[in-house]
Amino acid sequence: MPIHALAAFAALLYLAAAALFARHPRLPAFIVAAAAVLAHAAILIGQHGGGVDLHFFAALSLVAGCVAALCLLVNLARSVAALGTIVFPL
Repeated sequence: MPIHALAAFAALLYLAAAALFARHPRLPAFIVAAAAVLAHAAILIGQHGGGVDLHFFAALSLVAGCVAALCLLVNLARSVAALGTIVFPL
């Protein structure tokens, strides 16, 4: 799959996860958000070949992926659906 198609797919998954978190069904939203984070991680690994590229937009994408992954991990312990509604569209 081309990198641009995967990026568009990940963005759509993030938006779908934010919409689901806004409606409060926890498990479906968590599954969609996890798929979005995995797609985002695949883009980061595929685009940079496993290395770290720290120009501005690459670093911003890396930070956004880490924040989304941390939001998912925190959501396992306690419900932070409002945070997911804000974080995932970013």
